Amino acid sequence: MSILMSNSLSDKLDSFETNYVEAPHSQQPRALAQLPIKVSWNEDDFMFGELGMASFDNENNLKFISIRTSASPMPHLLSKKKIALIEFCDVGYNYDIREKQIKTNVTKSLDFYILEIILENQL
Repeated sequence: MSILMSNSLSDKLDSFETNYVEAPHSQQPRALAQLPIKVSWNEDDFMFGELGMASFDNENNLKFISIRTSASPMPHLLSKKKIALIEFCDVGYNYDIREKQIKTNVTKSLDFYILEIILENQL
């Protein structure tokens, strides 16, 4: 996982800095738990995923995020509703992005989907 840290998140994400740690008495590296993310369109339409990458500006505003999901986000995106809220579940940060979305991309890998959300630049 790669992430460009927000100053307010950096102390809370220390355990998520690397993808692997050495398991005791093992030759194989063990994957750490990924940072869970909740993407909400409204109270009834939401999905969970894992953080792929995020970037923030100097004022800790979310500018870009990519989220890995096991289920396809396409039914939600085809409903023409915009994503309302991004929640970093384990650290308790929420970002209301209703009015800030510029572009949303979805790509399919062999075993997961990648949802990329680009937000407007308010500089």
